[in-house]
Amino acid sequence: MDRKRGQRLEGNLPIFPIPFDNYGDVDYHSIDRLIEFLLWGRVDGITLLANASEGFALSDYEKDKISSRVLEAVNKRIPVVVTVNHYSTRIAIEKAKRAQQEGATAVMAMPPFFGTMAADPKGIYEFYNQLGESIEIPLILQDDQVLSGVQLTPEYLSKMVRDTPNLEYIKLESPQAPYKISRIKELLGDAVSIFAGMGSITFLEALERGACGTMSSAALLELGTIYSLYRQGEYNQARSLFYKVLPFIVFEIHLAPRNITKEVLWMARIIASPAVRHPGPASYDDQTRAQLKRLLQDLGLRVFNFSSN
Repeated sequence: MDRKRGQRLEGNLPIFPIPFDNYGDVDYHSIDRLIEFLLWGRVDGITLLANASEGFALSDYEKDKISSRVLEAVNKRIPVVVTVNHYSTRIAIEKAKRAQQEGATAVMAMPPFFGTMAADPKGIYEFYNQLGESIEIPLILQDDQVLSGVQLTPEYLSKMVRDTPNLEYIKLESPQAPYKISRIKELLGDAVSIFAGMGSITFLEALERGACGTMSSAALLELGTIYSLYRQGEYNQARSLFYKVLPFIVFEIHLAPRNITKEVLWMARIIASPAVRHPGPASYDDQTRAQLKRLLQDLGLRVFNFSSN
């Protein structure tokens, strides 16, 4: 099928965390400062309203307002991917059209599910097909079996890519993602581009199998440098930097997954509070925060070099 190719998405497109104040209200001043930080950090794009953004904790009004604010502030200087997750095909299409109209580079969606209720394979296929037909910008399929409970095989994904208008990217979220990348590439070649996820814990292995980038923590600017080094053929330097920041990724995934990005951005004085919305835990306990501080002192992350007038 013919595809409209626009601006290519690649590299580090971090998940944009939505800052809240201590009362649970959206902190728009911190959103503006976070945009400034990410532009300063030369990220390759921004992923908005995703699961790690706490998109599930926002009202539709808040999602629209945040999306409009970020897209206007970024002003197409870098790509912005807007997540349009919803169980309803109709509403996902409405969200996608709005994002396109306001200047989004691409939209991303998970297979429709609600708790243990998920669409069957036919429903998932039709969901993405109708979503892709409704827009002219690229569509990204987020494959997260752990969260959605929906298992999509490489063969099924390959058929969807062949049949779905504008389905140009897949974000794979599983520890076994590198194997899946290899099989999809075997079936499709360069017909689809694949992003790593899962905190980037297998980012290096994913790159070696043909991944085009990652969508992960907004506090870990080093992921963009790793990608650039790898693409420039500086494989040893890319590996060295990846192994340097790997303890951060391990801490995030296995030791204290909730809110690590907000904790670090708060420590770096980029956002005013690390709070998440109730009933999520408001912050780390003192011991966990002390452990994280020790780790950050050893790593010397770029996030702590940011300052603005």
